[in-house]
Amino acid sequence: MAAEFDRWQRNKGVRLRVKDSDKWNPKVRDLLSDLGVFDLLGINKPRQTKFEAIDNITLTPLQSGLKLDGSKLSRLQNRFRSMLEGFTTNSGVYDGLSEAVENAIYHAYPADYKPRHPFAGHRWWGAGCLDLDSKRLRFFVCDQGAGIPFTLPTNDLYEEVREWIGRNLGGIMPNDTLMLRAALEAGRTRTGSSHRGLGLKRMAEVVDGTTEGYLRIISRRGEIVYHSNGSIESRDHVGSVGGTLIEWCLPADALTSVNEGSDEND
Repeated sequence: MAAEFDRWQRNKGVRLRVKDSDKWNPKVRDLLSDLGVFDLLGINKPRQTKFEAIDNITLTPLQSGLKLDGSKLSRLQNRFRSMLEGFTTNSGVYDGLSEAVENAIYHAYPADYKPRHPFAGHRWWGAGCLDLDSKRLRFFVCDQGAGIPFTLPTNDLYEEVREWIGRNLGGIMPNDTLMLRAALEAGRTRTGSSHRGLGLKRMAEVVDGTTEGYLRIISRRGEIVYHSNGSIESRDHVGSVGGTLIEWCLPADALTSVNEGSDEND
């Protein structure tokens, strides 16, 4: 929602404003404020009323960029680093997030794709939250591009995707969900890497070895959820998400295991 507001505002050249915020659900108003939606849109924040349910979740502000901006990604990491000791020991989180942003930049906006609504440049949005009660860390990265299923035929992974579809689906015509699954399966078994590949293997590796961690990819009308035990869930959606949304969910032990190990040796 915030990404769509941001796109509309940039393309129209107008500034949105908050109306009758005192009549909003206070929890929704505070959640949007904590997430950084008002800051992203350049809107004055409404008055907040803190609720216990919101205080139990610490959120990092939304960020957006037009290219792989290391400083903005580092800022996102630093916010989590201050919230959870041991965050910097898992470089896979940063690497996986970087892969997703790189995908948004280099693959999400092909020249031959005609969007339903004008792009706001080749833009990505990122955010994250830490549930302090359940100790679960979640990263989100999204774009408003063509979607992974659309861009697959021009990617160097496509031949392996076609082979996987032929072996596992027979004569079934793959939809967006099956294309996503095929791309993930082909990427996970692939040897070697491409500088500008889809990076799905690297994204999945972020949650490997964790307890109940998962990677969720929603693109066009398809959705897959890759779990740390190797299982994959698939879902079809009636409408398109309007690009690609990628989420990692990691338990706290994925980020604090090294520190715990150090304590045992003291």
